[in-house]
Amino acid sequence: MKKFWTLCAALLGVVSMASAQTLGCCVKPTVGQNATEVFAMLASNEDFSGGHDAPLPFTYQGAGEMVEFKTTDGQSSKAFEIKSNVRSDKYLLVIHEWWGLNDYIKQEAARFAKELPGVNVIALDLYDGQVATDADQAGKLMQGVKTERAQAIIKGALLYAGPAPR
Repeated sequence: MKKFWTLCAALLGVVSMASAQTLGCCVKPTVGQNATEVFAMLASNEDFSGGHDAPLPFTYQGAGEMVEFKTTDGQSSKAFEIKSNVRSDKYLLVIHEWWGLNDYIKQEAARFAKELPGVNVIALDLYDGQVATDADQAGKLMQGVKTERAQAIIKGALLYAGPAPR
């Protein structure tokens, strides 16, 4: 019984620490701020940037391909797409984390495609082809994302998906 209570106390401690870390770096935007600005501010948070080890060299070798589509701001963007094995108007848009659209994100897109049969998966590139390999570079890329451009990329991906994507 003593082991049970020790285990419960340890789990409670881990959950409490995880909650504190989540609340410390991920807060709701204040009035006048948008989510893109709040996300960009995390790049200067040492707890956030220090909590992300640089990605190890990795090359994704699986299903999917890079595609290009027009964005609503008159430019174009690229994304990594894995089409469903069956014709489908269902889509999952994947937004990369602060490193960019690297091979790890492509692998995650493939995992989603495998777990969600009948769903097309598109991993967007909000960094317009740039991928970070260290925390300083990731922070600069993350801070460089403009709300208008990110929205144009997302809207362009939805238009690329077709007339009635779900």
